[in-house]
Order: sequence, then C-alpha cells, then structure tokens
Amino acid sequence: MVNKFSILLLTIALTPEAMNAMSVKNIEIENSGITVTKNPPAGEVNACKKFTPNKEQLINYFRSAETSSDMSWDHDYYSSCISYGSLELENGQTGEWRISSSGAGDIRFPDGKYIYLFREKNEWVDSYLCGDGPDC
Repeated sequence: MVNKFSILLLTIALTPEAMNAMSVKNIEIENSGITVTKNPPAGEVNACKKFTPNKEQLINYFRSAETSSDMSWDHDYYSSCISYGSLELENGQTGEWRISSSGAGDIRFPDGKYIYLFREKNEWVDSYLCGDGPDC
C-alpha cells in the first residue's frame, strides 16, 4: 500500500513539470530559418537557413519549455536565427510565437501579455552557435 507521504512526494516532484506544460491544439509556421539582424553577413544568413523546426518539434518544445514572466533567457541565450507563427493552445488561448534557434522564445497573446520560454536541448539544428548538429 502506498502511504500518504509517498503520494505527497510524487505530487511535489511532478507539479513543476505540469505547470510548465503547454498543450498545443494547432500551430502554424509563418516563417522559418531567417535572421533578425539588419544587413546580416552572408554566413549568418546561410546559418539561419538551417533553423527550420517542424510542427512536431515545436509542439515538443512548447510541451516541455520552462516559462517565465521576464525575458532574461532572450538575452542569455541570444541567437539571431528565428522562426515564428501562430498557435492555439488546448485551453483555447491563441497567440503569436517566436523562437530562436538557441531555444529562447515567447508567446504574445491578444491582450498584449507575453510568456517567455526556454528549452536547452532541442531537436532542431542550431547552426548559429554550433554547426550542423542538434544539441551541441
């Protein structure tokens, strides 16, 4: 028989993951593999072209990314290579998303509020920082 203490420990251990989880109902990719740098050098443009996450990779990202109310990850994990689009969450919320190849991203909701996201290990190529391999 499982005692109450074991159930409490399991609940405490799983709560942070469940709080961060975002279930995506629908996601659209509007643009991918571009750079936000004005007048970028050709090497940066070519590197960013390799950042083309697919819908499955993005859904996995949103499901397991850490969330925050501030944008410190965007500064700490800067990459000029971005992809962006729109999404609808299972809870009915809609928003515009933007993710950099480093794993820093955000969702902007129609009311103007943001959720900032970060996931370190991703399934896509971050050639901006580390060449052609994922998870460098």
